[in-house]
Amino acid sequence: MTRSHLTLVVSNDVPCSEIEPGRDQKSLAKVIDVYRLRVELPDRWSAYVVDRFGSYELAATFFGVTGQTAWNWFEGLNRPSADKMIMAQLSDPQGYHAAFIAPYLVDAAQLREVV
Repeated sequence: MTRSHLTLVVSNDVPCSEIEPGRDQKSLAKVIDVYRLRVELPDRWSAYVVDRFGSYELAATFFGVTGQTAWNWFEGLNRPSADKMIMAQLSDPQGYHAAFIAPYLVDAAQLREVV
């Protein structure tokens, strides 16, 4: 059985990775693109659990979720809840950092320059 899923295509004047020059950048939301984080998380989480666990059954057992939830993660259909993200961070600090922190360090450096 083939499952279809929705693909969202957004056309912005400014790419998510660029900060608009001349814009008031005093708030975190204006420097770190919250929309980008929300959109990218399912794919980042999917890559992380596939790489770390190799099977949705092992991921389901480790995180204490149903097989369906883990399968949805593997397919990039859902984001994890905060407690699952914390479990991943505490049990695999280096892998978590590489998957979820390092990609956004440029944004954080830009935030430090503004604040």
